[in-house]
Amino acid sequence: MSSVPAPGGRGDPPPSDGGGGGTSQPQPQQQQQPAAATCGGSAMVGVVDKTLGMTSAISTAPPKASDLQRTQELEETLRQFGLFESEEELAHRMDVLFKINQLVKQWIYDVSIKKNMPASVAENVGGKIYTFGSYRLGVHTKGADIDTLFVAPRHIERSDFFTSFVELLRQQDEVKDLRAVEEAFVPVIKMTFAGIELDMLFARPSLPEPSPGG
Repeated sequence: MSSVPAPGGRGDPPPSDGGGGGTSQPQPQQQQQPAAATCGGSAMVGVVDKTLGMTSAISTAPPKASDLQRTQELEETLRQFGLFESEEELAHRMDVLFKINQLVKQWIYDVSIKKNMPASVAENVGGKIYTFGSYRLGVHTKGADIDTLFVAPRHIERSDFFTSFVELLRQQDEVKDLRAVEEAFVPVIKMTFAGIELDMLFARPSLPEPSPGG
């Protein structure tokens, strides 16, 4: 996956519950401390957030004016080589994500009904596709894939995801090169949807209705 600087992040933030396998590891914690920094000649006082990953950030200092200038120069060079997508291509990615979300919502409803859930409840159980990785950060290159996470309500099981949902995807004319890798360390569905490569992970929080806002 390419990680070339581009302005602005895109997509929805993934929830804290991941879709990968393996044993969870304890997360290092840092106490919140006041931090002073300068940006544009003015002093800023903030709070250093606790470490969210396995290691702390190399630096939490804001960029210097020279850093911003170099970033702008790099972006201009990359644009000259055609490495950034056009507005039409970006809009197409958004359209693909919208269609995938619509498929997911309809599939969740259908599975819920098959599991004897009342229709009035099945219509509101939630479930959504979230983006992460280079696309979410806005640093993907032209033609790069989109990493997605399917957050399902707790009555939707991983086996459902890799059976009936995969079968639904097979029925879509826009889906090509569909592969379900259920036995991988991080189980994933890979596909090309309307020309856009997608990797989709699965997560099921212990909630009856995942928050639509993440």
